[in-house]
Amino acid sequence: MRMGSVISVELKLIAKMITTFENGHIIDTWYDRKTRNWITQLRDSNDYQIGDAIFSGNKKDATISHKEMIANTINLLSGG
Repeated sequence: MRMGSVISVELKLIAKMITTFENGHIIDTWYDRKTRNWITQLRDSNDYQIGDAIFSGNKKDATISHKEMIANTINLLSGG
């Protein structure tokens, strides 16, 4: 496996998407009922956020943000 390989993707309760990388990084997309936004975050293996969170107004846009963050993270971890 390459360093940036995805090892798991989970969809939970339709309000959460999680992608885990073999180095422990996690992309977590979840719905915040209070702000009524979808939030996508990249976190390291110690659960610290890396970079800025992306806020989306609907699930379709959140899914696009999640997929883009996967591609960017793979590129970053592979040295590209």
